[in-house]
Amino acid sequence: MALKKQDQLRFAEQLLTLLDAGLPLLNAIELIHSTAPNAWLSCLGNVHIQLKNGESFSRSLQNQKNQFSIEFINLIKVSERTGDFSLALKTIS
Repeated sequence: MALKKQDQLRFAEQLLTLLDAGLPLLNAIELIHSTAPNAWLSCLGNVHIQLKNGESFSRSLQNQKNQFSIEFINLIKVSERTGDFSLALKTIS
């Protein structure tokens, strides 16, 4: 089952806060996973593993079988090209 839109927004907000605080992406995902609701655990665990294995963030999200909306993933793809995750996450939020 896909993450609800409100869950995707909450994830984006949490990630934005952690990245703005200076945490690297992998550490931020790990921290969110450690306190995530049960519905997020499998998805975020998989994203974390894929990031550790060198996959891009957008590809890691895309590999989660429609857990994230195409708009969410596309904004992350653009942010990877521009190097500005914060702008994409602010736009999502």
